Amino acid sequence: MDCERRRQWLDLFVPVIDNWAVCDSCCITYKWMRSKPEYWWEYAWNWILADTEYGIRFGLIVILGHFVDAAHIDKIFTNVRISEGNAKFIWTLPSGSIFGDSQCPN
Repeated sequence: MDCERRRQWLDLFVPVIDNWAVCDSCCITYKWMRSKPEYWWEYAWNWILADTEYGIRFGLIVILGHFVDAAHIDKIFTNVRISEGNAKFIWTLPSGSIFGDSQCPN
């Protein structure tokens, strides 16, 4: 399946995610995102910026699962911020994991 088709399916799926277990377990299996990292990096950030509870979490878990590496770490530290909105816990847990994991060498 090509990137555009996967994106279409994800655009339908992400808005109906209603719990962290579904979100996290799905995101971590999307290893195909590593084959087109810049495409999927942008896609993940778009979900974070959409400012929906599980959209934010989706984006952060995708980044945590597939983009904590030397090529992306500076972007992560530049762009991840802690939300002051209603989704604060949803934001804080995965963003804390990103910062913690970034201290571990590959």
